[in-house]
Amino acid sequence: MPKGLDSVPPDIRDILRLSLYQLLFLEHVPHHAILDQAVRLTRWAGFDGLTGLVN
Repeated sequence: MPKGLDSVPPDIRDILRLSLYQLLFLEHVPHHAILDQAVRLTRWAGFDGLTGLVN
């Protein structure tokens, strides 16, 4: 990311924040499920090109 986190769309930053929270505090949820949901949300939001960043 040449411009840093500010260049990431706000919707994607929100998805990353939610995913990080889930990874850190929801121990009963498998990590692969959290990441899969994050990628699905990214696609649903219309940012197919950023799925690699989210994953």
